[in-house]
Amino acid sequence: MEKNSTGPERELIMEQKSSEPYLFVHINKTAGMSFRDSLDESQSAVYDYGIDGPRTSKIILEKIYAERDPYGLYNEIGGSATWLAGHFRLMRHSDFVDCRRIVTIVRDPLKRVISNFNHIRSNVDSSVNIDEYVDGKHNQNIQHKYLLGLPHELIGFVGITEKINESYELINSGLSLDLNIKYSNKNTTKTIRDDAISSDLRDRIKEHNKLDYVLYDWALKNHQERYRFYSEGKSWCHGYYTITDSEALYGVAFFEGSEEVVEVDVFKNGVHKDTLVANLFHANHVKPVFPRRRYIAFRMPNAKPEDDYDVFVAGTGQKLNLRT
Repeated sequence: MEKNSTGPERELIMEQKSSEPYLFVHINKTAGMSFRDSLDESQSAVYDYGIDGPRTSKIILEKIYAERDPYGLYNEIGGSATWLAGHFRLMRHSDFVDCRRIVTIVRDPLKRVISNFNHIRSNVDSSVNIDEYVDGKHNQNIQHKYLLGLPHELIGFVGITEKINESYELINSGLSLDLNIKYSNKNTTKTIRDDAISSDLRDRIKEHNKLDYVLYDWALKNHQERYRFYSEGKSWCHGYYTITDSEALYGVAFFEGSEEVVEVDVFKNGVHKDTLVANLFHANHVKPVFPRRRYIAFRMPNAKPEDDYDVFVAGTGQKLNLRT
């Protein structure tokens, strides 16, 4: 039997959570401005685009930059369905919301690099050239850097620019919203087109952004499976597992829209080994806010790295990701 809430029970849970805030991590040139415009249309939002950012909200300037009082900010807007959004690394404000209410969008790394270069060339510095931009370390693996500190599997929604319609469907359904897709900030003045670059430049971009490619490949696979579950009316489980140095299988699992405990089936070399309950305290990743007061972990001792383990959510068959 599926261990998640549906129908009236889920509606009650979402109604209870309707007064909780959300977080949007806006990574440059991933359709984030379009998402921000969608928020402006129907949501309450405050913005953190840095101390000099023209869109940074007054309350952010006061509580974060002047008073350095993030707890004061939470007291101001933490009890409302307000979005905190902007160009900031996830861990900066990860304690502001339940991790299931964190939203971000990622993009094909090559397209994002070229798009951001064109934006800088057109709006910031017309003298910059593509070689110095691509080779500059501060311009590399930007998406990976934004999301450091929390396993990707535990982020509420990782949308994809190239699958933006489906991404909005998942976000709207999972958070009981009705956001409309906007198409903002399209740069029509392009110094370089991503489909017309040399093979050498393409290779250098891939070499300098390996971690972004790993993130994007994971995001595509995760999105495909999550959208399939959504289309089939199945509940999604956030989770992962790993084999620890102490030879134990350890993992985390919690449902997208329920506080119910998750059970997982562990297979060793293709044979069912055990069924575990994710009700242990998770002491890692200390800053983010997890459901069930952090009682979301499972553990199986005597697990050797050389063995082949698979972990599935009982009742739905969702396969959890192995993090190495």
